[in-house]
Amino acid sequence: FRLRSMPGRWGSCSPTGTLLLHPDLVRVPVHCIEYVLVHELMHLRRMDHSSAYWQLVAAACPQYEDARVWLRAYGRQLV
Repeated sequence: FRLRSMPGRWGSCSPTGTLLLHPDLVRVPVHCIEYVLVHELMHLRRMDHSSAYWQLVAAACPQYEDARVWLRAYGRQLV
């Protein structure tokens, strides 16, 4: 993985498996960090945002929706 500032994005996963994480993740609550990590790691299994992908995310991070809400509400102020 690598740290990289990406306007409007907390992370990404390349088709080759390289994970990029925004360095400002250290400024968000732990449950949000966990969600971003799980979100990107699940792209190693599915490179899409299909319902099957979201099922993988939910299985690994049951509270992911709370983290998404927090990041939408407060995350833009940090990035």
